[in-house]
Amino acid sequence: MISPKMQKTAFLIILVLLLIFVPLGGYSLYLHISKNVKPKNPAFSDNPNKELYYNGMLWFYNASGEVLGTYTCEHPNCRYAISYENDKDYPIDYYQSKETSYIPVILDQYVFIQDNETEESTETFLYDIKNNFSYKSVSYDSIKNYQIGLANSYFIVENKEHKFGILQVDLLATLVVPYSYDFIGVIDDKVGEPPLTSSSFVAEEGSEWYIINANDEKLTQSILEPIVTYNDTYIITEKNELNHLMNYSGEQVLEGDFVSLAFIDKYISCQTVEGTFYIYDMNTNEVISEVHEIEEDDTVSAKRNETGEIEIEINANVVETLSFT
Repeated sequence: MISPKMQKTAFLIILVLLLIFVPLGGYSLYLHISKNVKPKNPAFSDNPNKELYYNGMLWFYNASGEVLGTYTCEHPNCRYAISYENDKDYPIDYYQSKETSYIPVILDQYVFIQDNETEESTETFLYDIKNNFSYKSVSYDSIKNYQIGLANSYFIVENKEHKFGILQVDLLATLVVPYSYDFIGVIDDKVGEPPLTSSSFVAEEGSEWYIINANDEKLTQSILEPIVTYNDTYIITEKNELNHLMNYSGEQVLEGDFVSLAFIDKYISCQTVEGTFYIYDMNTNEVISEVHEIEEDDTVSAKRNETGEIEIEINANVVETLSFT
């Protein structure tokens, strides 16, 4: 039999061992859990006002204002890229934004960044926020989306040789139209809501102009005058500040020079160099309005009203209303 003294000794030993190993076991469990808990990035809570540039980094957010990630800047001129519209140097009827804004994050994953030594440098690259990867080996001299965005996540891009192509940023970034044009632009769809809906583009190649699609297919023959705007059948061009009407084969289909031509659906408003203004129906090849005499300083326009009629205004006064049955 075990004596009472030995029982007491065994009890004390067990108690001491429990006091040693139970805390060690608890600490080991704490270490195991700590290793599997991803620590919160303290930087994400250091930008309380959700600024785009803060503490030497660019910050990226989704539509709900949640942080998607950051980019650590390497140079003093570090920012989101801005759309550069060179359309002002051409007669194209393009969308003109009332304010300048940064190109936003694309599909919660990509963003165009400028991170340069000097403010004059416009070199731009694409940054993958999810994978924290900079595509600096493929840079752009300018990016264009007219501040309002283009359909199908298209961007008109310029390389260092000042040639233009079209980039589509989807799951991947793909140059769908190569750098072979001296200018690429998109006409204003007159909707005023993002994005611009046109699936075709105005392009200059040498001294020749075309309408192309995103597969780099030429939808027209060579046009020898800069393109102002177009519809599915006709093209308005400009030469020496005068307008002409062409078809897609590059042939002039309305004789004469015009101070201004403008599409109104299947009709076209015509302001002539002889000082007249009228509405022409290209389907019937006839003038469907009165021929209004105008002075050189007169302001004249034609547009549809809320009931679908075409109103002709001279100096802000309606002088004729065309109704259609």
